[in-house]
Amino acid sequence: VPVLKTLNFHITVIDERKEIIDDFRGGDVVVHQHFADFIQENGIKDNSFVVVCTPTHTYDYHVINKILELKLNPKYIGMLCSIDKLKIYLNETYKKFGNNINLSNFYSPIGLDLGGGAPEDIAISIAAEILSIHFEKKGQKHMREAIDDNNRYWENKRG
Repeated sequence: VPVLKTLNFHITVIDERKEIIDDFRGGDVVVHQHFADFIQENGIKDNSFVVVCTPTHTYDYHVINKILELKLNPKYIGMLCSIDKLKIYLNETYKKFGNNINLSNFYSPIGLDLGGGAPEDIAISIAAEILSIHFEKKGQKHMREAIDDNNRYWENKRG
């Protein structure tokens, strides 16, 4: 959030854990509510940027599935996870929504491939990815490109 805030993005933070919300600083809007419930009730603006990094992958999946279920149109949905967790999510997503689900605006693993693994490095990598999509820049290596050819969900619809 601190990195994106310096770039003049409007930041909404949602968390169901009261202790997190009570101590959170930097968001324009900070909401104490279950993640998927917030999306169900409020939606997401078209062409917005959504970064999903909840306390568990189960919650991550609920958030992304809610966006898909409601057919919302953010410009970017990024999910922080490993390639192994992503493959599990993709298999479940295809079971639930069918093989022709459009995941072209879904980025996971999240961020540009800048190197480094510290939390600060990852934050810069995520902000850089959001900026590259915001400014419609091509040629950057996204972390999702590390996935083997059989799982390049953004290029091919399964069928």
